[in-house]
Amino acid sequence: MLRRGLGAVLAAAAVAWIGSVASAREPTPAEIAAREARKAEYARYGALGVTWVADRALAGVRGVFPHPAIPSRVYVVTESGLSVSDDTGRSWKALPAAAADKVGAICDLAFSPIRPDLFYLGTEGRGVWATDDAGKTFRRIGSLQTGLASDTVRALRVATGDARFRTLLALHGKDAPGISRSYDAGKTWHVIGGDYHVYDVFGNMRGWGRGSGSIVVASKKTAPDLQSGFFCNMLDDLWSEVVRDVVYADGTQARDDTIYFATADRGILRVDEAGGYRVGPNETDRLASVGATWGPREDKEILFAYEPKKLGLILSLDGMKTWSAYSQGLFVGPFVREGSHIRAAANGRMFFAAVNGRLYKGYVSSRGVSVTEAAVTPEVFTYERRAFEKALGRYRAALHGYTRQRGATRASRELLSMYEEMAGAFNERQFTVTARVLSLQGSPTSVTVDLQAVRGPDAMPMHDDGKHDDGQAGDGVFGCTLRVNPASFRGGGRQGVASGSHGLAVKAVGPDGTIGGAVAPLWTFDLPESYVLWDNGKENPLVAEEGAPEVPRQPDAEEAYVGSCCMKWTTTGEGPWRVAYVAGSREVWNVAGYYAMTFRVRSDGEDDDLLVRFRDSPLYEEPSVSEPLALVKDKLIEGGKIDDEYRRVVIPIERISKAAGSLSLDRMGAIVFSGNGTPRTYWVDDVRLVVNKEDLEQDSSQSGVGERKGTR
Repeated sequence: MLRRGLGAVLAAAAVAWIGSVASAREPTPAEIAAREARKAEYARYGALGVTWVADRALAGVRGVFPHPAIPSRVYVVTESGLSVSDDTGRSWKALPAAAADKVGAICDLAFSPIRPDLFYLGTEGRGVWATDDAGKTFRRIGSLQTGLASDTVRALRVATGDARFRTLLALHGKDAPGISRSYDAGKTWHVIGGDYHVYDVFGNMRGWGRGSGSIVVASKKTAPDLQSGFFCNMLDDLWSEVVRDVVYADGTQARDDTIYFATADRGILRVDEAGGYRVGPNETDRLASVGATWGPREDKEILFAYEPKKLGLILSLDGMKTWSAYSQGLFVGPFVREGSHIRAAANGRMFFAAVNGRLYKGYVSSRGVSVTEAAVTPEVFTYERRAFEKALGRYRAALHGYTRQRGATRASRELLSMYEEMAGAFNERQFTVTARVLSLQGSPTSVTVDLQAVRGPDAMPMHDDGKHDDGQAGDGVFGCTLRVNPASFRGGGRQGVASGSHGLAVKAVGPDGTIGGAVAPLWTFDLPESYVLWDNGKENPLVAEEGAPEVPRQPDAEEAYVGSCCMKWTTTGEGPWRVAYVAGSREVWNVAGYYAMTFRVRSDGEDDDLLVRFRDSPLYEEPSVSEPLALVKDKLIEGGKIDDEYRRVVIPIERISKAAGSLSLDRMGAIVFSGNGTPRTYWVDDVRLVVNKEDLEQDSSQSGVGERKGTR
């Protein structure tokens, strides 16, 4: 039964939009002046050009996949398997572990944003494969037998809603209906959306509905040849058709979350929750592919497409309001195979085209002075924002009690240990930015990089002196080193650095005053950490389940395991009972990617009756409930029994996933406790999500949430 329809979705989006407009402040005169200066400076940037060259080193090319974080790394799928280049296509190396006779014909690659050497293969007839060593070895992680809807995976996606990026989506196109989803990096799979054949998914649209949403390209199972675009807040929630009857070829998601479709019958469509409208050239209706990449500055994005009959590469810096075409050296003509496409390197400095079994490389340059390469090493920076704050809190508490310690030597050692833990949580890391600059009129007068994205200066000098990881002096490669401290990402009165891809803009000024630019991408991620869901709440978080006998329930300040309060309920013995610990009215729990959920439980006598279920909290459909897990029978409680001692329950998220069915682990709303009617009193406390195995070894007394009380 549906709770709300599309009108409610659009109304919520409209309210959010109106609220954002109303709350927007007017820019200050200084901000206006800076913006105008940026516009004036951009007029000095040379016009972009693209020169195409055929690469004859590879044959039978089926697809090209530039690494999203490493500009120099490109993977190419051929009829015989997979090849890689680590020098932007200058040389290629076959990967024997991904040969077609081992993994099957490769249809798609999907990369982990936080681990550059981890990626996945979707194959024709052989399921899903994974490598964590950049392709040296592969292991099969998904098949029809392990829960995939089909062994043929036409498209593969790493879901953005999972902060650890362990949620995978396998799409099967016409081969099978439904989306095969894994919450645990391929260990277990289940199928959602079984009424649709799904071809593509774009997610995490900011500002849509209640803050996120997805666009899905699919056809109904009853009409498999009629493709449409659907909007949904959750993949397993209500889907609303926004673009009807389109011949979909390819799609991309820009940095502002705008979605573009390349179609074979309606050109390029800009798609949002309200529908789709055409942008770009009107000379032709057939587009083979579309993509987005960094432009010459961090505030400029290149939108590009492949028109195979005449125009070739179409390139735009304003969302296809204006555009230019570059076809010299690139195959164009009436006979182009389905699936031909163009992709861009991570920094936007080179394009790659897979057309009719051949590979073409497009070199980007600009008039006057050009920045032809730009990169950051290492390319990905992960940190734990809350680790420093938790360590600092414990350190301050220890300092406060230092004078009351009897043993000064021991207390000093403890303080030193805590200080080292705090410092270790936010170790600085050194990064190198390099850029290759080409100037036909002599050496550039200056080369700088804008580091404001990582709280650095806006114009850090780069040098071609052989002393900044820039190769040999005078070779045209400029470099600089910087140290990134996650402490600066925390905010501290100003907005912190968000997770995602950040552009470090390199600017080279030529002798004639013209400017060449490129962006070196740096990926930063605030990794999820273990945290307490409920520990010290004074209000009763328990609710009676509809249709179940009334169960007396209340918080208990006397029997808490840790903190000042715990949950308590008493069963009456009048038959099966259910109570639920429910998330707040505006809160849901995203448990996808976590290792386990834990809590402490005790009762007023030995018991093996307690069951646990999990319930999600979708926006518009009825919630789903997992199959029950028996704490004792399923060996989820330490000590193997429930009695009058507090014992820890550890429920691996993998177990929840197996029992989940259609449950949305990224939108959990309740833990449901139930039993068969034995009269009993239960106490539950210290409910938390644990991000890894190591955190399980940490006792609650070390978590910073309060002093552990004695158990009975």
